[in-house]
Amino acid sequence: MRIDQLAALVEVAKSGSINSASKKLHVTQQSLNKSLKSLENEMNCHLLDRTKKGIRLTSDGEKVLSAAQDVISRLAKLERELKAKQSTDTTLRGNLNVNLSPMLNISVLPVAFKDFISHYPEVNLFTAERYRDSIIERCVEHQELGMICVSPLITEFFENIPDEVELIPLKQYPIYIAVSAGHPLADHKSLSISTIAHYPFVVYEIGGTGGVHTFQKLGHTKVALSTNNYKLCEEMLRNDTAIMYSFPPYLERNVFPSLVHIPVKDKQATFAIYAVINKNIDKNQLALARKFIHVFSEYL
Repeated sequence: MRIDQLAALVEVAKSGSINSASKKLHVTQQSLNKSLKSLENEMNCHLLDRTKKGIRLTSDGEKVLSAAQDVISRLAKLERELKAKQSTDTTLRGNLNVNLSPMLNISVLPVAFKDFISHYPEVNLFTAERYRDSIIERCVEHQELGMICVSPLITEFFENIPDEVELIPLKQYPIYIAVSAGHPLADHKSLSISTIAHYPFVVYEIGGTGGVHTFQKLGHTKVALSTNNYKLCEEMLRNDTAIMYSFPPYLERNVFPSLVHIPVKDKQATFAIYAVINKNIDKNQLALARKFIHVFSEYL
């Protein structure tokens, strides 16, 4: 068994097709199929079902995928740690305040924080979880760094960005829906907007009752709870009726592991990740901010 075989299985599972996966991995479809077949032979089990609609993992495939993701993650972590030992920068000093959207705070920040302080031990890093409008305010008033997760559909947010604030696009993700294992939607492979409109929504992202969330822009307004308390979110979803926003970093970082995470079909349903920075920030703070953005982006 080779690491490239495991990486191939992960990519096929992610893209849902041999064609897309082969393009992403820069190999031919024939080579990719051969690699997957070899992995199946070595594991002595059937990993993939090939249908007209694409590739689906078998139950054994799901188990092997989980193990493959764990192996790849561990190797990547080891590589980062070894590189960190060789690239620790003690010349960069100062204090850096970073404000993050709740979804990023519980998924990407924990690993990015550890990596950053290992690379830059002389930098005092302080983080706070805030809603997007508050993050913009902190950037304007205190020239602090922000990391925001927001839907491009919420145009009023982008229209009200002050002139001195720069949004640096980092990545865009498809939106997923998280449900309990006993929820009626739990066995769906994907969900439409019309389907989820029938269920009460838990929103772990917006600023209270006055905030606007993505599916309100697509016709869904049935919000049962808006909070940045993830324990409350889990409790609400345990009743097998409520649903909640999710996105790939939740799956990659094992956030809300007891829930089932299902992609939304609508191509408009995306989350965009931005770094938020004041254009007038001083040079030392700018250097610190750029280093943090670079490290953070590696975990997106």
